[in-house]
Amino acid sequence: MKKSIISAILLSALLVTALTACSSNQGSSSSESQSAAVSSDASVAESGTESSDASTAESSEASSSAEEMSIDDVKAIMREIIPTEFKLQLYSTCQIEYDKDAEPYVIKNEQGNDVHYQPVTEPGLDTLQNLSDLFHSIYTDDYITSFCYTLFEGDYKMYAENDEGKLCVNVDGGGAGSTTWNADTITGLTFDNQGITFEISGLTSYDESITGYMTITNTENGWRISRIFYY
Repeated sequence: MKKSIISAILLSALLVTALTACSSNQGSSSSESQSAAVSSDASVAESGTESSDASTAESSEASSSAEEMSIDDVKAIMREIIPTEFKLQLYSTCQIEYDKDAEPYVIKNEQGNDVHYQPVTEPGLDTLQNLSDLFHSIYTDDYITSFCYTLFEGDYKMYAENDEGKLCVNVDGGGAGSTTWNADTITGLTFDNQGITFEISGLTSYDESITGYMTITNTENGWRISRIFYY
């Protein structure tokens, strides 16, 4: 009888010890999991903060770079751009060298009208891609999409390629005034997320003085005109 009682007591003690150890292990495992989760959250938060800080720093650096530009810097940029900009004003109204004696290339538009084109003879402009690249060399993509649509699209598009892939110009219309901008007149720089806006004056093809405003944007390919407007 005594042996049975002693055995029962020992068995109870072993069970208590085992349950205590199990509880302790579970508590330790839970603590470790919570600690790992907290560590993971901290890493994610830190990574997110670093990414945000990097983006903010990059944006601030770009803004700071633009705001460090002086009027002389902007004038220098525009002296490079203006000659091509003037040329593209002419091209935008079909004022370009072409072969007047060549057989016309005729496109029937959606309205059923014939539109006549002649091969362009301007050096370096053999294809639509050549002309497009020239426009993209001084204007932003958005500017070209907004204001140069009729160059390559529409019922009376100004340029097309004939069956041989040669660039041709619409000779049924075209011709308009142009402006020669003067970089030395640039004044009143303002800075925003679009770039640098300034006032600039020039002389029209009718010998009239004109004042307008331009915005240039620093793209991955360099400074480009993103806006031209008047008040």
